[in-house]
Amino acid sequence: MTSLTGAPNSANSAPATVDTDTRLDSAGPPDDAHARELLDAAYPAWSALVARLTGDELGLTLDWRYYRDGGWLCRALRGSKNLAWLAFKPGRLTVACYFAERHRAALAAIPGLGHVAETPLIGKTLPVPLELVDIEDVDLAVALVSAKRHSR
Repeated sequence: MTSLTGAPNSANSAPATVDTDTRLDSAGPPDDAHARELLDAAYPAWSALVARLTGDELGLTLDWRYYRDGGWLCRALRGSKNLAWLAFKPGRLTVACYFAERHRAALAAIPGLGHVAETPLIGKTLPVPLELVDIEDVDLAVALVSAKRHSR
């Protein structure tokens, strides 16, 4: 798993640097068949992540939106609050959350997120993007989204 950088343009716009595959055009959000094709070996991670985000553990809603500057991105929502951005890339998927800087120490204490201690701010926002390539990466992504859910 590797981290990325990016920041949201506004509360409901796509992160600035989360790139998507060019095969995801504006015709419609990716369906299950497209996800299997594009993610390939990372598809089980996507399937497990969806089950955990939308299940009893977090109870989130996933909402695909098309952005001219970012293509199709999935928002993980609790009510109207966007907790995370999810995007497909060939062979992997990204999960990105954005926090206030005051949450840096708590995030860095989560096993696997130690790099957050050195992550530069973008404006006043602390970006914490992750790449998931296999099912073992899902626990960290869920921990990140859970931290976002409980942050104030």
